[in-house]
Amino acid sequence: MSEKELKTLNLKLTRFKEDFKTYINTGEFPKVINDFFENNSISEETLNTYTNYLYVNIERFNRSRLILNQLLFKIPDLIGQRFTWNSLYNEI
Repeated sequence: MSEKELKTLNLKLTRFKEDFKTYINTGEFPKVINDFFENNSISEETLNTYTNYLYVNIERFNRSRLILNQLLFKIPDLIGQRFTWNSLYNEI
């Protein structure tokens, strides 16, 4: 590859990294994305909107908010690790 092509690829990689970072921070929810781009952060109101939506739906299926919270806080620890749903269930 020529030096020009490598520079072009590097610029594209930089842009992809920025876009991926935005995706990780916003989760691809339109209101969250708008908050993030307008304020460089996600407002408490937006977080509450999605949190309440999640809780209402979990309760609709007669499930516990507490279990949902425990699960959501545990999942990041499991990324890249082997686990079974039974072991996760027993831990929570």
